[in-house]
Amino acid sequence: MQNKVIVFSDNQNLTTKCLEKIEKSLLKRGLFDFSFLSCSLYADCVGFCIDAKNSYDNAIIICDNDNVDKLVEASKTDTDNLTLIQEQAIKLEQTTTYRKMLFVPIELDTDKFLDELLQSKDVFSCSIFGKSKNFMVSKFEEIKAQKENFDYKIITNSAFLHIVYYSKFVDESVLVEKFGDGLFATNDKDLVVCCGEILRRNSLSISICDGLTVGKISEKLSEFDENDKINISESLIMFGDNSFEKLGIEKTFLDEHGTVSKETAFVMAKNLLKNAESDLALVVSGFDCDAGRCFVAVGNKKEIHVFSSVFYGNRNERMENVSSFALFRLLKFLKEKY
Repeated sequence: MQNKVIVFSDNQNLTTKCLEKIEKSLLKRGLFDFSFLSCSLYADCVGFCIDAKNSYDNAIIICDNDNVDKLVEASKTDTDNLTLIQEQAIKLEQTTTYRKMLFVPIELDTDKFLDELLQSKDVFSCSIFGKSKNFMVSKFEEIKAQKENFDYKIITNSAFLHIVYYSKFVDESVLVEKFGDGLFATNDKDLVVCCGEILRRNSLSISICDGLTVGKISEKLSEFDENDKINISESLIMFGDNSFEKLGIEKTFLDEHGTVSKETAFVMAKNLLKNAESDLALVVSGFDCDAGRCFVAVGNKKEIHVFSSVFYGNRNERMENVSSFALFRLLKFLKEKY
Protein backbone atom coordinates (compact mmCIF):
# COMPACT_ATOMS: atom_id res chain seq x y z
CA MET A 1 0.00 0.00 0.00
CA GLN A 2 1.46 3.35 -1.06
CA ASN A 3 1.00 6.39 1.16
CA LYS A 4 1.68 9.98 0.16
CA VAL A 5 2.27 12.75 2.71
CA ILE A 6 2.06 16.38 1.61
CA VAL A 7 2.95 19.18 4.02
CA PHE A 8 2.06 22.70 2.96
CA SER A 9 3.19 25.72 5.01
CA ASP A 10 5.34 28.81 4.53
CA ASN A 11 6.90 28.15 7.95
CA GLN A 12 9.92 25.96 7.17
CA ASN A 13 10.64 25.14 10.82
CA LEU A 14 7.05 23.99 11.34
CA THR A 15 7.20 21.95 8.14
CA THR A 16 10.37 20.15 9.23
CA LYS A 17 8.95 19.23 12.64
CA CYS A 18 5.70 18.08 11.08
CA LEU A 19 7.47 15.85 8.56
CA GLU A 20 9.50 14.16 11.30
CA LYS A 21 6.42 13.63 13.48
CA ILE A 22 4.25 12.19 10.72
CA GLU A 23 7.06 9.88 9.56
CA LYS A 24 7.42 8.40 13.03
CA SER A 25 3.65 8.10 13.36
CA LEU A 26 3.36 6.18 10.09
CA LEU A 27 6.21 3.88 11.03
CA LYS A 28 4.62 3.07 14.38
CA ARG A 29 1.62 1.87 12.38
CA GLY A 30 3.81 -0.47 10.35
CA LEU A 31 3.51 1.63 7.19
CA PHE A 32 6.90 1.56 5.50
CA ASP A 33 5.83 2.39 1.95
CA PHE A 34 5.29 6.14 1.86
CA SER A 35 6.81 9.25 0.35
CA PHE A 36 6.92 12.89 1.42
CA LEU A 37 6.47 16.20 -0.32
CA SER A 38 6.70 19.63 1.26
CA CYS A 39 5.89 22.93 -0.37
CA SER A 40 5.37 26.58 0.49
CA LEU A 41 3.35 27.64 -2.59
CA TYR A 42 -0.40 27.09 -2.73
CA ALA A 43 -0.43 26.33 -6.47
CA ASP A 44 2.20 23.60 -5.99
CA CYS A 45 0.16 22.01 -3.21
CA VAL A 46 -2.99 21.94 -5.37
CA GLY A 47 -1.04 20.16 -8.11
CA PHE A 48 0.38 17.64 -5.64
CA CYS A 49 -3.11 16.93 -4.23
CA ILE A 50 -4.65 16.28 -7.64
CA ASP A 51 -1.76 14.02 -8.60
CA ALA A 52 -1.96 12.12 -5.30
CA LYS A 53 -5.65 11.30 -5.85
CA ASN A 54 -4.78 9.20 -8.87
CA SER A 55 -1.41 7.81 -7.84
CA TYR A 56 -1.58 6.59 -4.23
CA ASP A 57 -3.73 4.37 -2.03
CA ASN A 58 -3.77 7.03 0.69
CA ALA A 59 -2.83 10.68 0.70
CA ILE A 60 -2.45 12.78 3.85
CA ILE A 61 -2.39 16.52 3.34
CA ILE A 62 -1.25 18.62 6.30
CA CYS A 63 -1.60 22.37 5.91
CA ASP A 64 -2.38 25.59 7.73
CA ASN A 65 -5.96 25.59 8.99
CA ASP A 66 -6.87 28.59 6.81
CA ASN A 67 -6.01 26.62 3.66
CA VAL A 68 -7.90 23.38 4.35
CA ASP A 69 -11.21 24.45 2.79
CA LYS A 70 -9.52 26.01 -0.24
CA LEU A 71 -7.47 22.89 -0.93
CA VAL A 72 -10.51 20.62 -0.60
CA GLU A 73 -12.46 22.73 -3.09
CA ALA A 74 -9.52 22.89 -5.50
CA SER A 75 -8.84 19.15 -5.52
CA LYS A 76 -12.28 17.54 -5.28
CA THR A 77 -14.70 16.72 -8.10
CA ASP A 78 -18.48 16.43 -8.16
CA THR A 79 -18.26 12.67 -7.60
CA ASP A 80 -16.31 13.02 -4.34
CA ASN A 81 -18.13 12.51 -1.06
CA LEU A 82 -17.18 14.84 1.84
CA THR A 83 -17.26 13.60 5.42
CA LEU A 84 -16.17 15.33 8.63
CA ILE A 85 -13.85 13.51 11.00
CA GLN A 86 -14.40 14.74 14.57
CA GLU A 87 -15.63 17.98 12.99
CA GLN A 88 -12.09 19.19 12.41
CA ALA A 89 -10.40 17.26 9.63
CA ILE A 90 -11.94 16.45 6.27
CA LYS A 91 -11.67 13.19 4.37
CA LEU A 92 -12.43 12.74 0.69
CA GLU A 93 -13.87 9.23 0.60
CA GLN A 94 -12.80 7.18 -2.37
CA THR A 95 -15.23 6.66 -5.23
CA THR A 96 -14.86 4.18 -8.05
CA THR A 97 -11.92 6.23 -9.36
CA TYR A 98 -10.21 8.20 -6.62
CA ARG A 99 -8.12 7.21 -3.67
CA LYS A 100 -8.59 8.14 -0.01
CA MET A 101 -7.42 11.55 1.14
CA LEU A 102 -7.19 13.06 4.59
CA PHE A 103 -6.85 16.81 5.14
CA VAL A 104 -5.56 17.80 8.58
CA PRO A 105 -4.73 21.30 9.85
CA ILE A 106 -1.06 21.53 10.78
CA GLU A 107 -2.04 23.08 14.11
CA LEU A 108 -3.77 19.87 15.25
CA ASP A 109 -2.42 16.57 16.53
CA THR A 110 -2.22 14.47 13.38
CA ASP A 111 -2.12 11.17 15.30
CA LYS A 112 -5.78 11.28 16.32
CA PHE A 113 -6.92 11.35 12.69
CA LEU A 114 -4.63 8.76 11.13
CA ASP A 115 -6.49 5.77 12.54
CA GLU A 116 -9.53 6.92 10.57
CA LEU A 117 -7.57 6.40 7.37
CA LEU A 118 -4.81 3.88 8.03
CA GLN A 119 -4.60 0.37 9.38
CA SER A 120 -2.49 -0.17 12.48
CA LYS A 121 0.02 -2.98 12.81
CA ASP A 122 2.35 -4.17 15.53
CA VAL A 123 5.68 -2.47 15.08
CA PHE A 124 8.78 -2.63 17.25
CA SER A 125 11.59 -0.13 17.54
CA CYS A 126 15.13 0.19 18.79
CA SER A 127 17.53 3.07 19.35
CA ILE A 128 21.15 2.74 18.21
CA PHE A 129 24.08 5.07 18.74
CA GLY A 130 27.47 5.49 17.12
CA LYS A 131 26.97 3.43 13.95
CA SER A 132 27.03 4.82 10.43
CA LYS A 133 23.87 4.73 8.31
CA ASN A 134 25.48 2.35 5.79
CA PHE A 135 26.51 -0.04 8.56
CA MET A 136 22.97 0.05 9.97
CA VAL A 137 21.45 -0.75 6.59
CA SER A 138 23.83 -3.64 5.99
CA LYS A 139 23.00 -5.28 9.34
CA PHE A 140 19.25 -4.88 8.97
CA GLU A 141 19.45 -6.25 5.45
CA GLU A 142 21.11 -9.33 6.96
CA ILE A 143 18.16 -9.69 9.34
CA LYS A 144 15.70 -9.10 6.51
CA ALA A 145 17.26 -11.91 4.48
CA GLN A 146 16.59 -14.32 7.36
CA LYS A 147 13.05 -13.19 8.26
CA GLU A 148 9.82 -13.51 6.30
CA ASN A 149 7.67 -10.39 5.87
CA PHE A 150 10.29 -8.29 7.65
CA ASP A 151 10.66 -4.61 6.82
CA TYR A 152 12.38 -1.71 8.54
CA LYS A 153 12.91 2.02 8.36
CA ILE A 154 15.78 4.01 9.86
CA ILE A 155 15.24 7.55 11.11
CA THR A 156 18.55 9.32 11.64
CA ASN A 157 18.30 12.10 14.22
CA SER A 158 21.99 12.96 13.95
CA ALA A 159 25.09 11.41 12.45
CA PHE A 160 25.43 9.28 15.59
CA LEU A 161 21.86 8.59 16.66
CA HIS A 162 19.24 6.40 14.92
CA ILE A 163 15.78 5.05 15.64
CA VAL A 164 14.82 1.93 13.69
CA TYR A 165 11.23 0.75 13.29
CA TYR A 166 10.70 -2.80 12.14
CA SER A 167 7.63 -4.80 11.25
CA LYS A 168 8.25 -8.17 12.84
CA PHE A 169 9.68 -8.96 16.25
CA VAL A 170 13.40 -9.58 16.38
CA ASP A 171 14.82 -10.95 19.62
CA GLU A 172 16.95 -8.41 21.46
CA SER A 173 19.86 -10.86 21.47
CA VAL A 174 19.94 -10.62 17.67
CA LEU A 175 20.15 -6.83 17.86
CA VAL A 176 22.86 -7.01 20.52
CA GLU A 177 24.83 -9.35 18.27
CA LYS A 178 24.55 -6.89 15.37
CA PHE A 179 25.08 -3.60 17.22
CA GLY A 180 26.70 -4.37 20.57
CA ASP A 181 27.07 -1.37 22.86
CA GLY A 182 25.44 0.84 20.25
CA LEU A 183 22.02 -0.61 21.13
CA PHE A 184 20.74 1.35 24.12
CA ALA A 185 16.95 0.96 23.92
CA THR A 186 14.38 -1.31 22.30
CA ASN A 187 11.27 0.69 23.15
CA ASP A 188 11.76 3.93 21.22
CA LYS A 189 13.16 5.79 24.24
CA ASP A 190 15.63 8.52 23.46
CA LEU A 191 18.93 9.15 25.24
CA VAL A 192 17.48 11.81 27.54
CA VAL A 193 14.75 9.47 28.79
CA CYS A 194 17.17 6.59 29.33
CA CYS A 195 19.57 8.81 31.31
CA GLY A 196 16.77 10.57 33.18
CA GLU A 197 15.15 7.37 34.40
CA ILE A 198 18.41 6.10 35.95
CA LEU A 199 19.26 9.48 37.49
CA ARG A 200 15.82 9.80 39.06
CA ARG A 201 15.56 6.17 40.16
CA ASN A 202 18.85 6.49 42.07
CA SER A 203 18.18 10.06 43.31
CA LEU A 204 21.43 11.22 41.72
CA SER A 205 22.41 14.85 41.32
CA ILE A 206 24.49 15.94 38.35
CA SER A 207 26.58 18.99 37.47
CA ILE A 208 27.13 19.93 33.84
CA CYS A 209 29.88 22.07 32.34
CA ASP A 210 29.29 22.85 28.69
CA GLY A 211 31.91 24.38 26.43
CA LEU A 212 30.27 23.75 23.07
CA THR A 213 26.51 23.11 22.96
CA VAL A 214 25.46 26.34 24.73
CA GLY A 215 23.47 24.57 27.44
CA LYS A 216 21.71 22.11 25.11
CA ILE A 217 22.46 19.10 27.34
CA SER A 218 21.20 20.81 30.52
CA GLU A 219 18.13 21.98 28.64
CA LYS A 220 17.31 18.48 27.41
CA LEU A 221 17.72 16.91 30.86
CA SER A 222 15.69 19.70 32.46
CA GLU A 223 12.78 18.93 30.14
CA PHE A 224 12.82 15.21 30.99
CA ASP A 225 9.84 15.46 33.34
CA GLU A 226 8.05 18.66 34.30
CA ASN A 227 6.59 17.13 37.46
CA ASP A 228 9.71 15.42 38.77
CA LYS A 229 12.80 17.33 37.70
CA ILE A 230 16.26 15.82 37.51
CA ASN A 231 18.53 17.29 40.18
CA ILE A 232 21.01 19.44 38.21
CA SER A 233 23.27 20.93 40.89
CA GLU A 234 25.07 23.28 38.53
CA SER A 235 24.97 24.09 34.83
CA LEU A 236 27.96 26.10 33.70
CA ILE A 237 28.28 27.36 30.13
CA MET A 238 31.90 28.08 29.26
CA PHE A 239 32.73 31.51 27.83
CA GLY A 240 36.33 32.73 27.95
CA ASP A 241 39.18 32.06 30.36
CA ASN A 242 37.27 33.40 33.37
CA SER A 243 35.04 30.32 33.13
CA PHE A 244 38.07 28.13 33.80
CA GLU A 245 38.96 30.33 36.75
CA LYS A 246 35.54 29.59 38.25
CA LEU A 247 36.50 25.92 38.18
CA GLY A 248 39.86 26.59 39.81
CA ILE A 249 41.91 25.85 36.69
CA GLU A 250 44.93 28.11 36.41
CA LYS A 251 46.25 29.73 33.25
CA THR A 252 49.58 27.89 33.53
CA PHE A 253 47.71 24.57 33.31
CA LEU A 254 45.80 25.74 30.24
CA ASP A 255 49.00 26.99 28.61
CA GLU A 256 50.51 23.53 29.02
CA HIS A 257 47.52 21.35 28.09
CA GLY A 258 45.24 23.65 26.08
CA THR A 259 41.57 24.41 26.65
CA VAL A 260 40.50 21.44 24.47
CA SER A 261 42.31 18.33 25.71
CA LYS A 262 41.69 15.18 27.69
CA GLU A 263 43.74 16.55 30.61
CA THR A 264 41.67 19.73 30.83
CA ALA A 265 38.37 17.88 30.49
CA PHE A 266 39.40 15.55 33.33
CA VAL A 267 40.32 18.40 35.68
CA MET A 268 37.12 20.28 34.77
CA ALA A 269 35.05 17.27 35.84
CA LYS A 270 37.12 16.72 38.98
CA ASN A 271 36.76 20.32 40.12
CA LEU A 272 33.11 20.46 39.15
CA LEU A 273 32.39 17.50 41.43
CA LYS A 274 34.25 19.19 44.25
CA ASN A 275 32.76 22.67 43.85
CA ALA A 276 29.17 21.68 43.17
CA GLU A 277 29.11 18.73 45.60
CA SER A 278 27.06 16.66 43.17
CA ASP A 279 27.02 12.88 42.65
CA LEU A 280 27.99 13.10 38.98
CA ALA A 281 29.72 15.47 36.59
CA LEU A 282 29.36 15.74 32.83
CA VAL A 283 31.79 17.98 30.95
CA VAL A 284 31.86 18.93 27.27
CA SER A 285 35.00 20.76 26.16
CA GLY A 286 35.20 23.39 23.46
CA PHE A 287 35.73 22.40 19.82
CA ASP A 288 39.14 21.95 18.19
CA CYS A 289 38.41 23.11 14.64
CA ASP A 290 41.75 21.86 13.28
CA ALA A 291 41.25 18.31 14.57
CA GLY A 292 37.46 18.38 14.28
CA ARG A 293 37.03 16.99 17.77
CA CYS A 294 36.04 17.77 21.35
CA PHE A 295 36.29 15.89 24.65
CA VAL A 296 33.59 14.59 26.99
CA ALA A 297 34.28 13.71 30.62
CA VAL A 298 31.82 11.86 32.83
CA GLY A 299 32.30 10.49 36.32
CA ASN A 300 31.67 10.51 40.02
CA LYS A 301 33.91 11.05 43.06
CA LYS A 302 35.50 7.62 42.59
CA GLU A 303 36.36 7.70 38.89
CA ILE A 304 36.22 9.97 35.86
CA HIS A 305 36.33 8.82 32.24
CA VAL A 306 37.29 11.02 29.28
CA PHE A 307 36.16 10.32 25.70
CA SER A 308 36.68 11.96 22.34
CA SER A 309 35.37 11.66 18.82
CA VAL A 310 35.48 13.50 15.50
CA PHE A 311 32.40 15.56 14.63
CA TYR A 312 31.48 16.77 11.15
CA GLY A 313 28.85 19.09 9.70
CA ASN A 314 27.87 22.70 10.33
CA ARG A 315 27.76 24.23 13.80
CA ASN A 316 24.20 23.11 14.59
CA GLU A 317 24.89 19.57 13.39
CA ARG A 318 28.07 19.40 15.47
CA MET A 319 26.22 20.63 18.55
CA GLU A 320 23.52 17.99 18.11
CA ASN A 321 26.07 15.22 17.53
CA VAL A 322 28.20 16.26 20.49
CA SER A 323 25.21 16.45 22.84
CA SER A 324 24.13 12.95 21.69
CA PHE A 325 27.69 11.68 22.19
CA ALA A 326 27.85 13.17 25.70
CA LEU A 327 24.47 11.76 26.73
CA PHE A 328 25.41 8.33 25.40
CA ARG A 329 28.66 8.32 27.42
CA LEU A 330 26.64 9.40 30.47
CA LEU A 331 24.16 6.59 29.87
CA LYS A 332 26.94 4.01 29.57
CA PHE A 333 28.47 5.21 32.84
CA LEU A 334 25.10 5.15 34.62
CA LYS A 335 24.32 1.63 33.40
CA GLU A 336 27.72 0.31 34.51
CA LYS A 337 27.84 2.01 37.94
CA TYR A 338 24.22 2.24 39.03
